[in-house]
Amino acid sequence: MGCSPHSFFRVQKIKFSVCRVIQKLNFMQTSNHIAPGAPGIAPRWASSAKHGVGTAYHSSSCVWFTLSHGIVNEIYFPYVDSPNTRDLQFLITDGESFCHEERRDLDHKTEYPEQNALFYRLTNSDREGRYRLIKEILVDPHSPVFLMHTRLEILDPKLLGKLRLYALLAPHMAGTGSREVYPKEERQADDESPRQNPAPADDDRNG
Repeated sequence: MGCSPHSFFRVQKIKFSVCRVIQKLNFMQTSNHIAPGAPGIAPRWASSAKHGVGTAYHSSSCVWFTLSHGIVNEIYFPYVDSPNTRDLQFLITDGESFCHEERRDLDHKTEYPEQNALFYRLTNSDREGRYRLIKEILVDPHSPVFLMHTRLEILDPKLLGKLRLYALLAPHMAGTGSREVYPKEERQADDESPRQNPAPADDDRNG
């Protein structure tokens, strides 16, 4: 008797509040901790080929965001000209034979489930049909919170119990992507000086 692959679905749900992560990173900037390998490569911005932009329907929220290649790009907070991230995506692996990067290795589909709402659904599917990620994205209208509900659907029964998701967030605090952590006194001095030149766009994101 045949069995539809849908009967092997394993659904994992993840609720992610990115703005709370941003607030935590801002808090961490008051310390002098230096990341291993600092300063790392030069900061880059996401592609300008956006598939969506969004915010909350109420002005009491101060969060804006952009989308491209099946993932979240810049998240702006607390002003519309203040990006604090480059992108947010997932890495997917079975721990043995593959590690997929959402924006590069999956097929992307962007939907607008409610035409009258600032609400997106992103579906990123494995090119061999083994699994897919479904992300529903919106902003809380009454608080500075970006919300992303993620569902992992496993279509290949061989991957049950094996797939792991890892969130990969590239912060670009203060709109530059450099000097992510520095002393409070220097940050105050920077706030009083002209804004630094933005990092260049990452033109290879179509690859």
